[in-house]
Amino acid sequence: MNNNSGPTYKIEQFLKHILATLDTSYSTTSTQFSSPEAFQNWILPQLNSQSAIIINGSPYGSRSQFQEIWCNLPQTQHNLLSFDTHQILSIPVQYVVVAHLKVRFDESGRTRKGDSSELINNNPSNVNRRPVYGPWFGVCLNLVVSEAILESFDVECISSFNWRITEKPENSIYSI
Repeated sequence: MNNNSGPTYKIEQFLKHILATLDTSYSTTSTQFSSPEAFQNWILPQLNSQSAIIINGSPYGSRSQFQEIWCNLPQTQHNLLSFDTHQILSIPVQYVVVAHLKVRFDESGRTRKGDSSELINNNPSNVNRRPVYGPWFGVCLNLVVSEAILESFDVECISSFNWRITEKPENSIYSI
């Protein structure tokens, strides 16, 4: 039975939506973002301003601190493998979501804003701007989200965000 309107379906679509925001990179030619600051504020806007945010065991004090750090990381590519969700009997209704993901990082040396450690670039047209993705990492993502996601994905609805690498491939040059 395929239920495209139930909470489980909506949560799956929400997970795919937030992973897409985490994977977006900034381009000066893009019409989507007017500035690097607008791009930074667009990264995971679903976080409440006082969300509990943990990346690999390191807590972040605020949504803006997380957004600033995330936009200066290399470009990523997430893939949702599986998830489990449970409703918390509270008012307002909340859901605990545990998702298992794969993620890989751009190992070209550029950030998602396009910054590079190159000191001199004599011919920028010859520079390969495509990401050079490394091997897949295993990630566990734990979220607490409000029932607001059943209506819209672009509202502040995440009160807890815990993203943790559970498997690191040996042949990756990237380390978090």
